[in-house]
Amino acid sequence: MRTIKGKNGYEAYEDDDGVRNLAVEPATRVVIRTDDVYQTEVEKGVAGYPQRAVDIAAGYDNAGALENPDGIGMAGRSKRGENYCQIYVALDPATGTIAHATFRAHGSLGMIASASLAATLLVGLTPAQALARVTDQRLRAELGGPLPRGGAMCPLVAAEAVRAAMGDVLYRQGADLAALDAACPCDTLSTGCLMCEICSLRKTRVELALRSQATRSAR
Repeated sequence: MRTIKGKNGYEAYEDDDGVRNLAVEPATRVVIRTDDVYQTEVEKGVAGYPQRAVDIAAGYDNAGALENPDGIGMAGRSKRGENYCQIYVALDPATGTIAHATFRAHGSLGMIASASLAATLLVGLTPAQALARVTDQRLRAELGGPLPRGGAMCPLVAAEAVRAAMGDVLYRQGADLAALDAACPCDTLSTGCLMCEICSLRKTRVELALRSQATRSAR
């Protein structure tokens, strides 16, 4: 990019490959910040994001916590919560499918888009179908392509939040640790587990393991 000087010696505009650039970069970027969605890394704007991901993040009409949910899952990449998402689901009692799904997110544009898309994809699925179909690979594909470096792992975090929500559904339905392991197994050495310092499913598993141990000790 070259700097072009005006007749009086001051900077008139910049051009790119000889084409005059009339775009003005605003000093302050428009960001998403509500009670449920908080965008960070604002200095990068939308640079590098597929248009599909930008459109999903800008919509976020399925954001917010559900009242009386049948399951809540949370996963994140920081112990201080700089980058995380929560997934809320409500089941249709007649069919056992997910009737409503919403999200809350804190982090990059990629996290907001990934969480919103994940919640959208959950509607109409059973918990078992959700575990099989709402994966990080599918989220990446439906976001329109690879996300930039700052948001590249966000689909993985959102997929882990989906797993946590489905695990919470099973837990609320009375599943013990063995049943949870059978329906929603976790690999502690997987990329998802290693990336997510915050994981509500991990916390549930620990609580169930401690409860089981306490029961055995009391016998």
